Amino acid sequence: LVYDKQNYFFRFLKYEFDKIFEFKKVKNDEILGDMGGYAIVVFVIYSESELLDFLKVYSNGCQVLVCTYNKEMLSKMQGLDDIILLDISKTKYEMAKELRNFFNCLIVQS
Repeated sequence: LVYDKQNYFFRFLKYEFDKIFEFKKVKNDEILGDMGGYAIVVFVIYSESELLDFLKVYSNGCQVLVCTYNKEMLSKMQGLDDIILLDISKTKYEMAKELRNFFNCLIVQS
């Protein structure tokens, strides 16, 4: 499940990993209450309102990958348990490499 209001990161995921995974995109928080059956929720945060939506998901206990370009937000979120952080200000190559490692770990754990 990918929460990405601007659609940028969702397109990147589809381009890089569509042959390996099936991605479902949501643009609002209406579906976030029912996340059973998803291996991971990828949450892309561009603004403070999206951070509030993330806080609703964080308490659900599912595996969450938080993606943001905001260095201050990344720094503050490092103390949170059970989330993976990805700095999307990196190059596409660097992000793809990190995501491959992350997704490979998910496959091994399954």
